[in-house]
Amino acid sequence: MKFSAPAGTGTRVAYTLDTGYFGPTAAITTEITNLDVHGPYCTEPTGPGYVTIRDFRRRNRPAEHRCD
Repeated sequence: MKFSAPAGTGTRVAYTLDTGYFGPTAAITTEITNLDVHGPYCTEPTGPGYVTIRDFRRRNRPAEHRCD
């Protein structure tokens, strides 16, 4: 899936797990509050200063977390 982000709004990415490797109930887990989503090269952010992570695995109840 491709995303187009307007200038100055950062980067949008999506991941799809390889069903040939991962089973239908597999998930990659981590504590998303501890992720360094800005990385070492983001010394002068031009975006809004936060990253929103959305988990759409449960379509009837998507989860959202904002990393400031």
